[in-house]
Amino acid sequence: MKLVSCFKAGIGLDLPGGQSQEVIFGEVGRAIAEASGLGDEAAAALREAFLEREAAGTTAFGFGVAIPHVFHPDLSGVIVAAVRLERGIEMGAMDGVETRFLICVAAPEQERELYLSLLQHVAHTVRDRRYRSFIEQSPSAAGILDVLVEARDV
Repeated sequence: MKLVSCFKAGIGLDLPGGQSQEVIFGEVGRAIAEASGLGDEAAAALREAFLEREAAGTTAFGFGVAIPHVFHPDLSGVIVAAVRLERGIEMGAMDGVETRFLICVAAPEQERELYLSLLQHVAHTVRDRRYRSFIEQSPSAAGILDVLVEARDV
């Protein structure tokens, strides 16, 4: 899978952490909306979609990583937002480890197949101890995107 061709935009967000999911997903929603040329209404809808997804069941993968993912009808392609938190937040991971890295995926419903392939790639990458180590050592959220692009052999 050639990850670079899979998504319309990749966003890196470095945030302080220790904040609520509402605040973090507000930042993610705003960044995705902005990258898509959408306004405040779409940003708020994305924030709510991520919060509803978490309310339905945690996307915390474990190992300090969560993979929140949603559909939004106004997006014109798949968007990936890598978030690196300075301090972790509780997201209900089975291993009890606070989440410090979020790899958020948003897409329009018509991109479902690509969205699912991308989620599978991200999950396999996070499971791989070597790539997870690279994510953990990344000095920035943009570096997390680089790891995902480089993880071709998972």
